Amino acid sequence: MTTDEGHSSNFCAGCGAPLRESDTFCTACGENRGAPQAPQQGQHYMMPPKKSNSLALVAVLSAAWAAVALILGVAILLVAESFTEQFMAMPEFLDLMEEYGYTITFDEMLSSILMFGAVVAASGVLAAVTAALALAKRLYPVALIACILSSVLGLIILVGAVGFIVVYLIYRDRGDFVRNGTAL
Repeated sequence: MTTDEGHSSNFCAGCGAPLRESDTFCTACGENRGAPQAPQQGQHYMMPPKKSNSLALVAVLSAAWAAVALILGVAILLVAESFTEQFMAMPEFLDLMEEYGYTITFDEMLSSILMFGAVVAASGVLAAVTAALALAKRLYPVALIACILSSVLGLIILVGAVGFIVVYLIYRDRGDFVRNGTAL
């Protein structure tokens, strides 16, 4: 059915959504009702898929984290032994640890640093998987799980990094601490 202005009173020509006679534009897709035709009997219109740029943003953010985490993780893995040697060469820190009942060997420290580097790198790999799948718009469950795991590992990294910074600051400022009213 067509009105005097040439408008279809039943359906949008762009998306097939039902329309009222008073509609100038389709409320579903925004198509101007200019001179659309009603669908033929047996002809069906489907809504066009919504276009969104959010997956592109997911891909960019995931790729950025992947690059940072992979570079940082590999760097930690490469300098782990050197860092451990320098850390274990600080007798004051080791004495302080022993004073509070903690002992740590070279191998334990090295293992901890290597594990930290591996977690950082794994977070980067999972973020890269997320970025690739988001760009390809494929394998939603895999992309979701990879992103969740990357995020959980990222939290471990953040907490671990903050923890190491705090340990260093406490060690650096150990002279400011007092024990039983006297400076250490």
